[in-house]
Amino acid sequence: MITVDLAAESVRDLNQRLHDLPADTNERAWRIVNPKGAHALVAGLDRPVDVLIEGHVGYYCAGMNKQASVVIDGHCGVGVAENIMSGSVIVTGTASQSAGATSRGGLLVIRGDAASGREVCLRDDKVDALHRSVFRILLTHMMEDPHMIGAGMELFLVSRNLERVADLATNIGEDVVFLVEGKSIKHHAEDRGEARTTGAYPAGSTP
Repeated sequence: MITVDLAAESVRDLNQRLHDLPADTNERAWRIVNPKGAHALVAGLDRPVDVLIEGHVGYYCAGMNKQASVVIDGHCGVGVAENIMSGSVIVTGTASQSAGATSRGGLLVIRGDAASGREVCLRDDKVDALHRSVFRILLTHMMEDPHMIGAGMELFLVSRNLERVADLATNIGEDVVFLVEGKSIKHHAEDRGEARTTGAYPAGSTP
């Protein structure tokens, strides 16, 4: 097995080495360590090689895969296995949006659970409550001392932007639940008993 440490070698160099493999190569087993969220890792493979990535990856990992068998032992970002044509991509963790988008064949399996995504969604309510509390406190101080209005508004904008970050994190958590379970829980649909199961296949299953 060939081991590539991305702490010492660039993604571009690694991808080029894989692309340059001859059709009859004997270098079929690859292990990649220290990916550290790298983007476009092992994209565009067109050889029957086995690639194990030990760690989390970023956007578009294993995109346009053809023939290769890729295992990502970690979580991955947007667009994993996008436009996959053949071969397989297995993710032991969770994936973000657009997993397997525009796929033409092959197999994509996402084995992660949705617990972390649900936890993020639950915490959003706490952030909303904190934001409302900060607003009330700042409003009280500004009413008591008009000189505080400028600083109070600046602090309010900080709180508002942090609350917005929590909203965006919640969107990601909802996407994780959808990808793993094929269930939409947006806008607390699950709490109201209105969670919708789509035609997506649960992790580890096939059509």
